Amino acid sequence: MDLSSKMHDHVFDFSAEAQPPVSDTCKIVLNNILFNDLLLEHISWYCRFRWIVIAVLLLFGLSSFFDDLFIFMNLRPDLYWPFGIASIGIIMNISFMTHANRSIISGSGNSLLFNMWCQIIIDLMLLTMVVHYVGSLDTVI
Repeated sequence: MDLSSKMHDHVFDFSAEAQPPVSDTCKIVLNNILFNDLLLEHISWYCRFRWIVIAVLLLFGLSSFFDDLFIFMNLRPDLYWPFGIASIGIIMNISFMTHANRSIISGSGNSLLFNMWCQIIIDLMLLTMVVHYVGSLDTVI
């Protein structure tokens, strides 16, 4: 008896007719709950990561006031732009978390999706501002 031919004899049937009968409303509600939970996890992950980026920007800005450290690394001291970008990030992070918490109460998946896309767009804008102020590798900050 050939084992390989026996393994391939069983055919799985995933057609809609083979599935147990479930009402369409139940499927829609279950999909929405799972979709909203996944969106909420992504939103909270983005917010946690943004707090880390904000802390790094604040530390970079504070360390720029130690003239000896920045002059030794050939960087311009007394930078204020990291504080501006970090403050925008703090305000946006608090507003995103507040919006997500309110969207959980209302149960609206579209507002959670809107929240996530706004986070991505604003993060790209903040990153563009950081790249603008840092400049190229040849530019002194």
